[in-house]
Amino acid sequence: MEDPDTKGNTYRFLKAMGACNKGDFPTAFQLLTELAKLGDSAAQNALGNMYWRGLGTPRDKAKAEDLYRMAAEQGNADAQVNLGDMKHNKYRQSARLPLISFSDRDEAEAERWYRLAAEQGNASGQCGLGTLISDSALFNKSKAREAAHWFRLAAEQGNARAQTALAIAYSMGIGVDKDEAEAKRWYLRAADQGYAHAQTNIGEMYHWGTDHVQQDAQEALRWYHLAARQDYAQAQYLIGHIYAVGDSVPKNCTIAYMWYLISNANGCNTADFLEEIQDEMTYDEIVEAEKRAREHMSASDQQKDQGVRF
Repeated sequence: MEDPDTKGNTYRFLKAMGACNKGDFPTAFQLLTELAKLGDSAAQNALGNMYWRGLGTPRDKAKAEDLYRMAAEQGNADAQVNLGDMKHNKYRQSARLPLISFSDRDEAEAERWYRLAAEQGNASGQCGLGTLISDSALFNKSKAREAAHWFRLAAEQGNARAQTALAIAYSMGIGVDKDEAEAKRWYLRAADQGYAHAQTNIGEMYHWGTDHVQQDAQEALRWYHLAARQDYAQAQYLIGHIYAVGDSVPKNCTIAYMWYLISNANGCNTADFLEEIQDEMTYDEIVEAEKRAREHMSASDQQKDQGVRF
């Protein structure tokens, strides 16, 4: 009987993806390396992901880029998006840190790869292109409309990031007519997929209330908690705020302090809020809040380590 491993590249690629999903990265790396050498663009892209993330091999961004480029030049849309992400993120990092030199070629190359993927109908490429365009669209109505166009195409395919971006456009009237009802609709579509940014933003609509959303702090808190479980720092800060001021819940400085600590650890600067609320707390309450924060972050780290999916 013929060994199923000889039946073709598709079987070996699926076997490699199965190994990745089980955390067997050495097996996946070996299979993908063999397929990539044969010119399989899907394998080249997946192997690039392994080099980029350091799975089954030391992390090597240069090798990742080379593999993405091999696949992208064959028309692989996922690899085109990955290259666009690399160039766009490099541009953004350089813009934030003037000491690192950069050229407009990075942004132009990002746009080129995103556009190639977007024109194939790839939702991530459409969203990436919309994001890149929107970065420079603040005072350019034409660019803002183009960004909204690409966000809509991706959003209609179910891309949660694009749905959130389109909701933001509607909430602010950027590239589209301002429409809070449409903003809520697109936020909910993304939030129902578990997208933390959208969950936080729909939570804020309920928290503060709008012309189309009745103020409901309990509903806001529900959405914030869904995002906070994903370590979304802004949602964690907002939960802390609700408990700090007693907004529709009994005021609880211990819970507020705990969430402020967690949010701060995840990148949201809550130092001033921590200092302010300490004045209302006993030493034992601070110790208890710190203990709860450590337990929460430890449990969160364990969940992150339970597997990686491509």
